[in-house]
Amino acid sequence: MLNTLDETQPTPSSPRSNGDDEFRNLKKVLKEQFPGANGNGYGIAIEATENELNRLIDVRDSVQGQIDSMQTQIDNIFAALASAEFIMSAPLNTVFWVVDNAGATPAGWVNVSADYNYTPAAEYPNSGLYKKVSL
Repeated sequence: MLNTLDETQPTPSSPRSNGDDEFRNLKKVLKEQFPGANGNGYGIAIEATENELNRLIDVRDSVQGQIDSMQTQIDNIFAALASAEFIMSAPLNTVFWVVDNAGATPAGWVNVSADYNYTPAAEYPNSGLYKKVSL
């Protein structure tokens, strides 16, 4: 690691034969400290400025915290959308994605999945697109 490099070495009186060892050690430390995606060092130049890099301090925790704090809001929105109140109060011609309706079409709605070329994903085999056609 970088902290293993001794900036006092080599000294002016060090044998020249130690120079190749110093260069190898420097390369080794740089590759260990900055391994890159494949472990052989970065394949492209890092062009961020010192200020840009310094702004990244604690960003991951900050962003993750924001995402975590929004998860409850997201869960509440999905719960509201899936509720009977939403289905019953939706305006005519509203298209709604039903995640798991077990094959049942809600009253006053028609399946329009084919109109939108919708194919359910494997994890939501009973999902579909439904459009409200009557109150």
